[in-house]
Amino acid sequence: MFTFAVFISLLPLVFCKPLQTRDSQPSFNVTCHNVARVISSASAVYYPGCPQFLNGIEHWAPSSTEVSTCSVEPGTVKDVAAIVEVLARSTTPFSILSGGHATSVGFSSTRGVAINLVRLNSVTYDPTSSTVTIGTGQTWSDLFHKLEPLRLNVAGGRIVGVGVAVSPLGEQHPSGYSWLSNRHGLTIDTITALELVLPNSTVVHVTPSSAPDLFFGLRGGFNNFVRFTERSMGIVTKITMRAYKQGPIWGGVLSFDADKVEAVNAALAKFSASNTDPDGNCLFNSFEFLSIPHTSKDLGTRSFLNFTKAISVNYLNPTHLRGTFSSVSMPHIAVPVLKDIIQQGQVKPTSPLDTVYPPLNIIFSRFKYYSRPGVFSTQPFVSFAVEPFYRKSIVRPRDDAAYPHDVFVNPLNLFFGWPNATEDAAAFSAIKGAGANITQALINNGQDLTGTVLYPNYALGDATIESLYGANVPALKALRSKYDPKG
Repeated sequence: MFTFAVFISLLPLVFCKPLQTRDSQPSFNVTCHNVARVISSASAVYYPGCPQFLNGIEHWAPSSTEVSTCSVEPGTVKDVAAIVEVLARSTTPFSILSGGHATSVGFSSTRGVAINLVRLNSVTYDPTSSTVTIGTGQTWSDLFHKLEPLRLNVAGGRIVGVGVAVSPLGEQHPSGYSWLSNRHGLTIDTITALELVLPNSTVVHVTPSSAPDLFFGLRGGFNNFVRFTERSMGIVTKITMRAYKQGPIWGGVLSFDADKVEAVNAALAKFSASNTDPDGNCLFNSFEFLSIPHTSKDLGTRSFLNFTKAISVNYLNPTHLRGTFSSVSMPHIAVPVLKDIIQQGQVKPTSPLDTVYPPLNIIFSRFKYYSRPGVFSTQPFVSFAVEPFYRKSIVRPRDDAAYPHDVFVNPLNLFFGWPNATEDAAAFSAIKGAGANITQALINNGQDLTGTVLYPNYALGDATIESLYGANVPALKALRSKYDPKG
């Protein structure tokens, strides 16, 4: 008797060659082919069907992923310049990916050429200047891992998985709040130099003395210098930042049930109003556990890398929800009572704390409103994060960088996650409404929002450039015209 075994493979066929994808154009394929012709063996071009292709387009939130015609991984700055030269001769749109944490479609995604900086991952420490020069293709957690044996740190991102070019450059360019910001300022305030490939493919070393206008614009100017068109002011391939000695730290995560919210609000408001320790940090995040009530305590002495991993559990998006961030700027977290704030928040005062900390109450009430069943057809994931910072360390002159932080604010980070594309419109409408309600509550509470701008890393994709850059918009427009006159 003979036995025959038949093995049927369900693996997809791999097509590592140009394919016509939805919304792509034949000219996009031509551009991809031209890019492949000019790059060296240190770089690569991938097409739909290649396993590596997905690495160049996938995002933390699937709602910000677009299927490009090809993805390219440059391995050298010379190849980046060659790619830019090809793109400059075409009308093919392109994007720049560094980690993929941008949640607005088009910020680091495209139907054209997706440039994935992942191969630009070098790290060089200069003990003479106490600076570290880093390639823009790695994540902050990758960098922290490399710096830990040297007992060094930088004012980088706070969450595992965020790309190096996100916090200071915004994939590519906002600003960067860090766990070190209370002592050293925003991430952009610690940058001393950048390596930039200009739209004409010239590679320049940007410092305050060599190119003060570019140094101004690159630090907080967002991808494409405030998104005037799809064209970019160039691609940043390296960043030089101040490095700081780093030993073990004490910190971690405390989780509380909702019935403790008043006490937590009081503690947070007190911390924001009275903290004078530049090494003291606190981030308050409200989100709903969909199982049993949850409390936990994970505090102790640990390495900085271990700390960032411990606090990142709720930001890893293991269920791959669609999602978007939004931002509200709060000058003060602790303010006097205004009962209309409480009424607008659809909750009534139940204790003296409701009349002492209305901004936190309105935030929590908005969180409860949008987390409740019925707002969406499926249960959303809603997170509101209040981030108190140390005023003296954050404020800088307005013309110091593209992102103006001459007026102090505490950024409020709103996040909505949802599973189905059919609810995209409802989710974006809801998060806009939440931000508008909280902003109006702050105004009603007597907070002066004059001169404040939104934190670009969290802002919605349709935020106006004036709301992000205020009085710096004319300077950024002039800079854009100077270095990329053809757009």
